[in-house]
Amino acid sequence: MKVTCLLSLFILLSSSQTITSDITDTIGYQVHSWNDLREWQQGFRKGVRWMKIDPAYEEVNFCQNQTRVASHDPRGCLLLNHDDPIESRTDYFTLNDVLNFISEPSNRHFFQGDEIHIALCFKNITPCDGSLDSQNWESLVDEFFNNAVEAISSLNLSIEFILDGAATPNPNRLCLKDKWRPWISTWIPYSDAWGALFADFEYEAFDRFQILNMPVWDQDSTIVLRSMADLDYGKFLGNSYPFLNWEPSDQLPIQQVAQLYISEQTPQQAGFRFAINIDPVQLEVYVGSQSRKAWNFQIPNSGNYDRMFLIPIPGIQHDVLMVGQAQDVTSYSISSSSNLFEPLFNLKSGTLGNLGELTSLSAFKLNDTTLTAISDTQHVAIFKLKDAGLVETSKIASIGSILDVKLGAHNDSTISVWVLTGDASCGGIVSQYLFQVENHVTLENRYCLGLPSKLLSGSLVSHGNQIYVFWEDPSSHVWISTWNGVSPVKFGHKKLGVGSKPSASLLEFGGKTYILEVHTGGFCWNTAYRNKRANVSLCDSTPVSIPNVLIYNYGTLDDWQHVVNNTDMGDVSSCNVHLLHGMYDMGTQPHMTVFPAVYHQTQVMVAMEVHRGIESSVDEGGCGSAIPYEGYIMDGWILPFL
Repeated sequence: MKVTCLLSLFILLSSSQTITSDITDTIGYQVHSWNDLREWQQGFRKGVRWMKIDPAYEEVNFCQNQTRVASHDPRGCLLLNHDDPIESRTDYFTLNDVLNFISEPSNRHFFQGDEIHIALCFKNITPCDGSLDSQNWESLVDEFFNNAVEAISSLNLSIEFILDGAATPNPNRLCLKDKWRPWISTWIPYSDAWGALFADFEYEAFDRFQILNMPVWDQDSTIVLRSMADLDYGKFLGNSYPFLNWEPSDQLPIQQVAQLYISEQTPQQAGFRFAINIDPVQLEVYVGSQSRKAWNFQIPNSGNYDRMFLIPIPGIQHDVLMVGQAQDVTSYSISSSSNLFEPLFNLKSGTLGNLGELTSLSAFKLNDTTLTAISDTQHVAIFKLKDAGLVETSKIASIGSILDVKLGAHNDSTISVWVLTGDASCGGIVSQYLFQVENHVTLENRYCLGLPSKLLSGSLVSHGNQIYVFWEDPSSHVWISTWNGVSPVKFGHKKLGVGSKPSASLLEFGGKTYILEVHTGGFCWNTAYRNKRANVSLCDSTPVSIPNVLIYNYGTLDDWQHVVNNTDMGDVSSCNVHLLHGMYDMGTQPHMTVFPAVYHQTQVMVAMEVHRGIESSVDEGGCGSAIPYEGYIMDGWILPFL
């Protein structure tokens, strides 16, 4: 019965509706309330090109205690925070810090390529009311505008600032009609002048409104988008700016909005961007089934499976091997798709005998032979991929407490089989076996990790003589241990952060070597609450383990080595200057593989992951809930070059 369910798995996936790429390619994001500038370097490396910040006006008495305000300007200051700043906190970033950041020589490369768009959502002021505060605020914005224009011009920066919030020239603020041109403004339905939806009259400042900025209402996530679609999006359709849709965090409203936008068959070529408080990868995964820029597939009939693994088949574009286990029956399916991130269809399936509780799946292509290693807690079985399916060729028996297995090249005729096991005396042991295609297996090396307690979960990757092991300690923190296998052995240990059940993958690509690690039970740094609150800056958050929060850590070998060498560094976060870090989904039992692929005729790196879904939409950390699914989910996304 279970095998039959597995055989039909990807056939069901392939029945999804046909979606045209001219619409799906326009779906993207704008990060919201990124007021802690310590996040910016990592954000730009992640691929952020649109962001919104929140300059809030404060009077001089409030500003004089702020450590980042350079002088006691009698006009006051413009602090960066979404919620009203509070006097007990003295370290808010300022709008002048933005000028310093974009002008800093070490940051300029972020602004030399694709244009960066920064929306300024001004707060805590009522312009045009004739008050002294209004005059002081206007003068401060004048000064910022002049300095920003000068910096952009003199440093040849590819930056556009956009007016939002209290700085847009709506009918109550017509004194701003000609202020800060040529910067354009956002237009919000049911808030700004309706005439600006259709007209560009200069005398009413309608020409300033060039970005359709649609809210998502709690009672109906799509009602504003539907009303705009019924009006053919007014003058905004076909202009040079994206539609914005703010600011859903949960997967269900994100998908509802995306499905409606796609169903209208009216693409905004400049983009349809979700304004988000969550991590960019989380948005890309949550909307992946609609955008076809990522994977997020619920695997049918997988609820009864105890464990499931997915990996790309080396050397064959778009082919995927899945191995699952239910009621002691281990089965596999080989599937394919026409293009990356398209639904998969089944090619062949079968069962695998004499395997206990599954712990890992790995594959490697040596010359013309594709080999797969499947492990249970005591054995590693090595299979050859043939036309008929998987054929077992060898088995490494009675190893004990196997946590992970990886295959890699040793020489032209031999594969290294790296095995991570838990051990009472060493904490963990890494064993290197050599496997020749003619099926001969020998033990080459054995390394004791020297950890205080036996590992219960872990993952390893190797690069030459360098070994990287990711493991979980008894207090549910994920660590990395590194050493080289050439005498003398050199160890390094570093705590990465809260979480459990790590899974890691390594890929050489474009002259660099990358490692991606994922785990569950992590901490979501980017949320509506943490992005906006007034009392603690985002990068000063105290991370705690949150059930089901799936986290990624990603970087080059040099990036990882910087983190391992910096013993004084705290937990890796979205503010780390070396690794990229964030939440990507919700669930448990993650298994990750990184592989090269072709997307739109371009060579890319792709993360392929499978995990068990969540049973309810309870979101304990306000992280942005995934859609519940009592089964396994396949995720995938494109990784940036670093």
